Amino acid sequence: MKQLKVTVDSSSIAGIKSENQDACSYHVPDTKAVEYKGVAAVISDGVSACERAREASACCVNGFLSDYYATPDSWSVEHSATKVISALNNWLYSQSMRSNEVSSMLSTLSAIVFKSNIAHVFHVGDSRIYRIRSGVLTQITKDHVLNLNKEKTYLSRAMGFDLKINVDYQTFDLALDDQFLMTTDGVHDYLSSKQIKALLQEGSSDFDALAQTIVDRSLEAKSHDNVTAQ
Repeated sequence: MKQLKVTVDSSSIAGIKSENQDACSYHVPDTKAVEYKGVAAVISDGVSACERAREASACCVNGFLSDYYATPDSWSVEHSATKVISALNNWLYSQSMRSNEVSSMLSTLSAIVFKSNIAHVFHVGDSRIYRIRSGVLTQITKDHVLNLNKEKTYLSRAMGFDLKINVDYQTFDLALDDQFLMTTDGVHDYLSSKQIKALLQEGSSDFDALAQTIVDRSLEAKSHDNVTAQ
Protein backbone atom coordinates (compact mmCIF):
# COMPACT_ATOMS: atom_id res chain seq x y z
CA MET A 1 0.00 0.00 0.00
CA LYS A 2 1.35 3.42 -0.95
CA GLN A 3 2.10 5.80 1.91
CA LEU A 4 0.60 9.27 2.09
CA LYS A 5 3.14 11.96 1.22
CA VAL A 6 2.21 15.64 1.47
CA THR A 7 4.41 18.64 0.70
CA VAL A 8 3.23 22.06 1.93
CA ASP A 9 4.28 25.63 1.14
CA SER A 10 2.63 28.80 2.43
CA SER A 11 2.96 32.58 2.40
CA SER A 12 0.89 35.26 4.16
CA ILE A 13 1.54 39.01 4.23
CA ALA A 14 -0.33 42.19 5.15
CA GLY A 15 0.03 43.60 1.63
CA ILE A 16 -0.92 47.28 1.49
CA LYS A 17 -2.75 47.06 4.83
CA SER A 18 -1.19 47.94 8.17
CA GLU A 19 -2.13 44.62 9.79
CA ASN A 20 -2.32 41.05 8.52
CA GLN A 21 -5.73 39.69 9.52
CA ASP A 22 -5.22 36.45 7.54
CA ALA A 23 -3.79 33.29 9.08
CA CYS A 24 -2.72 29.91 7.74
CA SER A 25 -0.80 26.92 8.99
CA TYR A 26 -0.54 23.13 8.76
CA HIS A 27 0.57 20.17 10.82
CA VAL A 28 2.34 16.99 9.74
CA PRO A 29 2.32 14.71 12.80
CA ASP A 30 4.34 11.59 13.55
CA THR A 31 3.64 8.29 11.80
CA LYS A 32 0.99 7.02 14.23
CA ALA A 33 -0.96 10.28 14.23
CA VAL A 34 -0.80 10.43 10.42
CA GLU A 35 -2.52 7.04 10.35
CA TYR A 36 -5.29 8.02 12.78
CA LYS A 37 -5.62 11.77 12.22
CA GLY A 38 -3.90 12.58 8.93
CA VAL A 39 -2.21 15.80 7.81
CA ALA A 40 -4.18 19.03 8.34
CA ALA A 41 -3.96 22.47 6.69
CA VAL A 42 -6.07 25.51 7.60
CA ILE A 43 -6.60 29.04 6.28
CA SER A 44 -8.66 31.87 7.79
CA ASP A 45 -9.45 35.50 6.99
CA GLY A 46 -10.59 37.75 9.83
CA VAL A 47 -13.46 40.06 8.85
CA SER A 48 -11.80 43.48 8.63
CA ALA A 49 -14.87 45.37 9.85
CA CYS A 50 -14.52 43.61 13.21
CA GLU A 51 -12.37 45.00 16.01
CA ARG A 52 -10.57 41.72 16.75
CA ALA A 53 -10.26 40.32 13.23
CA ARG A 54 -6.62 39.32 13.53
CA GLU A 55 -7.25 37.50 16.80
CA ALA A 56 -10.25 35.71 15.30
CA SER A 57 -8.36 34.29 12.31
CA ALA A 58 -5.42 33.22 14.48
CA CYS A 59 -7.81 31.50 16.87
CA CYS A 60 -9.44 29.58 14.02
CA VAL A 61 -6.13 28.31 12.62
CA ASN A 62 -4.25 27.60 15.85
CA GLY A 63 -7.32 26.31 17.65
CA PHE A 64 -8.27 23.92 14.87
CA LEU A 65 -4.78 22.42 14.61
CA SER A 66 -4.28 21.98 18.35
CA ASP A 67 -7.78 20.74 19.18
CA TYR A 68 -8.27 18.44 16.19
CA TYR A 69 -5.21 16.39 17.11
CA ALA A 70 -6.39 16.25 20.73
CA THR A 71 -9.64 14.45 19.86
CA PRO A 72 -9.85 10.66 20.45
CA ASP A 73 -8.28 8.45 17.77
CA SER A 74 -11.54 6.49 17.65
CA TRP A 75 -13.42 9.53 16.29
CA SER A 76 -13.82 9.94 12.55
CA VAL A 77 -12.23 12.90 10.76
CA GLU A 78 -15.67 14.41 10.17
CA HIS A 79 -16.77 14.04 13.79
CA SER A 80 -13.49 15.37 15.18
CA ALA A 81 -13.27 18.39 12.90
CA THR A 82 -16.91 19.43 13.15
CA LYS A 83 -16.80 19.20 16.95
CA VAL A 84 -13.68 21.38 17.00
CA ILE A 85 -15.10 23.92 14.54
CA SER A 86 -18.34 24.17 16.54
CA ALA A 87 -16.42 24.76 19.78
CA LEU A 88 -14.25 27.42 18.14
CA ASN A 89 -17.32 29.13 16.73
CA ASN A 90 -19.00 29.17 20.14
CA TRP A 91 -15.89 30.63 21.78
CA LEU A 92 -15.63 33.42 19.19
CA TYR A 93 -19.32 34.21 19.60
CA SER A 94 -19.05 34.23 23.40
CA GLN A 95 -16.14 36.68 23.28
CA SER A 96 -18.27 39.15 21.33
CA MET A 97 -21.13 38.77 23.78
CA ARG A 98 -18.86 39.09 26.81
CA SER A 99 -17.37 42.36 25.59
CA ASN A 100 -20.78 43.69 24.48
CA GLU A 101 -19.36 44.13 20.99
CA VAL A 102 -21.68 42.55 18.45
CA SER A 103 -19.69 40.28 16.12
CA SER A 104 -16.30 41.64 17.19
CA MET A 105 -14.56 38.35 16.27
CA LEU A 106 -15.60 37.01 12.87
CA SER A 107 -13.50 34.94 10.48
CA THR A 108 -13.64 32.54 7.58
CA LEU A 109 -12.27 29.03 8.06
CA SER A 110 -11.32 26.48 5.42
CA ALA A 111 -9.50 23.27 6.31
CA ILE A 112 -8.29 20.12 4.59
CA VAL A 113 -7.41 16.90 6.35
CA PHE A 114 -5.50 14.39 4.23
CA LYS A 115 -5.93 10.91 5.67
CA SER A 116 -5.00 7.72 3.82
CA ASN A 117 -6.27 8.28 0.25
CA ILE A 118 -9.01 10.77 1.17
CA ALA A 119 -9.10 14.58 1.38
CA HIS A 120 -11.65 15.84 3.90
CA VAL A 121 -12.69 19.46 3.30
CA PHE A 122 -14.40 21.75 5.83
CA HIS A 123 -15.47 25.25 4.84
CA VAL A 124 -17.13 28.40 6.20
CA GLY A 125 -16.92 31.80 4.46
CA ASP A 126 -15.26 33.04 1.28
CA SER A 127 -11.71 31.77 1.53
CA ARG A 128 -11.21 29.13 -1.14
CA ILE A 129 -9.75 25.71 -1.78
CA TYR A 130 -8.81 24.71 -5.32
CA ARG A 131 -7.58 21.39 -6.69
CA ILE A 132 -5.59 20.89 -9.86
CA ARG A 133 -5.50 17.36 -11.28
CA SER A 134 -4.28 16.34 -14.72
CA GLY A 135 -4.21 19.97 -15.82
CA VAL A 136 -7.78 20.72 -14.70
CA LEU A 137 -8.33 23.39 -12.02
CA THR A 138 -11.47 23.04 -9.87
CA GLN A 139 -12.72 25.33 -7.10
CA ILE A 140 -13.96 22.79 -4.57
CA THR A 141 -15.43 25.22 -2.05
CA LYS A 142 -18.41 27.52 -2.47
CA ASP A 143 -18.17 31.20 -1.51
CA HIS A 144 -20.66 31.99 1.26
CA VAL A 145 -21.45 35.55 0.15
CA LEU A 146 -24.42 37.78 -0.56
CA ASN A 147 -24.13 40.10 -3.56
CA LEU A 148 -25.95 43.37 -2.88
CA ASN A 149 -24.70 44.97 -6.07
CA LYS A 150 -21.72 44.78 -8.44
CA GLU A 151 -19.39 46.38 -5.90
CA LYS A 152 -20.59 45.19 -2.49
CA THR A 153 -20.68 41.64 -1.16
CA TYR A 154 -21.20 40.42 2.38
CA LEU A 155 -20.42 37.12 4.05
CA SER A 156 -23.51 34.97 4.51
CA ARG A 157 -21.61 32.62 6.85
CA ALA A 158 -18.71 33.29 9.21
CA MET A 159 -17.14 31.82 12.31
CA GLY A 160 -18.39 33.65 15.41
CA PHE A 161 -21.50 35.15 13.84
CA ASP A 162 -24.01 32.95 15.64
CA LEU A 163 -24.06 30.14 18.18
CA LYS A 164 -24.91 27.62 15.47
CA ILE A 165 -22.46 27.21 12.59
CA ASN A 166 -23.27 25.54 9.27
CA VAL A 167 -20.11 23.89 7.93
CA ASP A 168 -19.76 22.60 4.37
CA TYR A 169 -18.17 19.14 4.42
CA GLN A 170 -17.10 17.02 1.48
CA THR A 171 -14.56 14.31 0.69
CA PHE A 172 -12.42 13.56 -2.36
CA ASP A 173 -10.38 10.56 -3.32
CA LEU A 174 -6.72 11.52 -3.70
CA ALA A 175 -4.69 10.86 -6.82
CA LEU A 176 -0.92 10.92 -7.21
CA ASP A 177 0.38 14.47 -7.80
CA ASP A 178 -2.86 16.22 -6.81
CA GLN A 179 -2.26 19.86 -5.89
CA PHE A 180 -4.53 21.79 -3.53
CA LEU A 181 -4.39 25.58 -3.20
CA MET A 182 -5.93 27.50 -0.29
CA THR A 183 -6.38 31.27 -0.75
CA THR A 184 -7.96 34.29 0.90
CA ASP A 185 -9.83 36.85 -1.17
CA GLY A 186 -6.74 39.02 -1.40
CA VAL A 187 -5.58 36.42 -3.94
CA HIS A 188 -8.63 35.08 -5.76
CA ASP A 189 -10.39 38.43 -6.08
CA TYR A 190 -7.40 39.68 -8.09
CA LEU A 191 -6.17 36.62 -9.98
CA SER A 192 -8.42 34.79 -12.45
CA SER A 193 -8.79 31.01 -12.46
CA LYS A 194 -6.75 30.97 -15.66
CA GLN A 195 -3.90 32.87 -13.96
CA ILE A 196 -4.03 30.63 -10.88
CA LYS A 197 -3.92 27.50 -13.03
CA ALA A 198 -0.92 28.81 -14.97
CA LEU A 199 0.95 29.65 -11.76
CA LEU A 200 0.31 26.20 -10.29
CA GLN A 201 1.49 24.49 -13.45
CA GLU A 202 4.55 26.70 -13.85
CA GLY A 203 5.47 26.36 -10.18
CA SER A 204 5.45 22.58 -10.05
CA SER A 205 9.19 22.47 -10.68
CA ASP A 206 9.96 24.96 -7.88
CA PHE A 207 7.34 24.11 -5.30
CA ASP A 208 9.12 25.74 -2.35
CA ALA A 209 8.63 29.19 -3.93
CA LEU A 210 5.14 28.64 -5.32
CA ALA A 211 3.07 30.21 -2.52
CA GLN A 212 5.29 33.28 -2.48
CA THR A 213 4.98 33.58 -6.26
CA ILE A 214 1.18 33.52 -6.02
CA VAL A 215 1.30 36.21 -3.33
CA ASP A 216 3.66 38.33 -5.43
CA ARG A 217 1.42 38.06 -8.50
CA SER A 218 -1.59 39.11 -6.43
CA LEU A 219 0.24 42.23 -5.30
CA GLU A 220 1.24 42.97 -8.89
CA ALA A 221 -2.47 42.70 -9.75
CA LYS A 222 -3.10 45.57 -7.25
CA SER A 223 -4.57 43.50 -4.43
CA HIS A 224 -5.95 45.86 -1.78
CA ASP A 225 -6.21 43.20 0.91
CA ASN A 226 -4.08 40.88 2.99
CA VAL A 227 -2.65 38.19 0.73
CA THR A 228 -2.38 34.52 1.69
CA ALA A 229 -1.72 31.33 -0.27
CA GLN A 230 -1.05 27.81 1.02
